[in-house]
Amino acid sequence: MSNTAATVLHDLIGGTITSIIVDYRVTFQISLKSREWATLTLSTPFSVGGEEHSHLVDPEDATTYEAIWAVQRHAIVGAYVTKNGTIHIEFTDGVEICSHPNPRYEAWELTMGARTVLSSPGGEVITWGDGSARRRVS
Repeated sequence: MSNTAATVLHDLIGGTITSIIVDYRVTFQISLKSREWATLTLSTPFSVGGEEHSHLVDPEDATTYEAIWAVQRHAIVGAYVTKNGTIHIEFTDGVEICSHPNPRYEAWELTMGARTVLSSPGGEVITWGDGSARRRVS
């Protein structure tokens, strides 16, 4: 996928998924190259897959979790957020996680140290904790 009109998440590139936590959300803990940690929490349905096919994962339906294990211990080679609130995480083996905005709920939240980025209901991307007040990502 092209990341045209997107914000690249440089801090995630080179990171590795080290832990996956499931409840009514799916949370990926990511070990970053900087020796710090990031957490990506997906609260609404998202896709996991590659060019051939993808699987829809619903965080509220444990029977759909099988596809998420494909990314554990894999390195991130691409990560970006589009202006419409979609987050894409790409891995070395061609697998990608993609979470689109939800009209009623926060679809995803990414925390990297003191910085938090999230897709608010409707897709507005908001960030805070990076030395500035809460603001929309452009």
